[in-house]
Amino acid sequence: MGFGSAHSKYAKTEIFNDGDSVEFVDGGKWSDVDFSKSQDKSDLKKVFQINVSINGGENKLLNLNKTSGNILFNAWGSEEAGAWKGKKTKAGFMTMMAFGKVQKVLVLNPI
Repeated sequence: MGFGSAHSKYAKTEIFNDGDSVEFVDGGKWSDVDFSKSQDKSDLKKVFQINVSINGGENKLLNLNKTSGNILFNAWGSEEAGAWKGKKTKAGFMTMMAFGKVQKVLVLNPI
């Protein structure tokens, strides 16, 4: 983990450990996020962003991936109207294709 990762406001995959407790501290919202390297808005995607607390620590903003979103939707129903606020998950990982390459991806499972 690099120095910047620990102090970032974002919950990036590299700060999680397998089995971490992850609590949703707000209701989250859908946002347009620019994934282009030059940040020129050439790769905008709709992403569900939600503030999380990892193992009871400080709040970080998580871009919830589609895999985790589908798992949580099936367990808890719609994310609309803040229904996931206060819900707890456990961090895990799987290897899959993401952003054009095979990599370790964070997967959140309901507790």
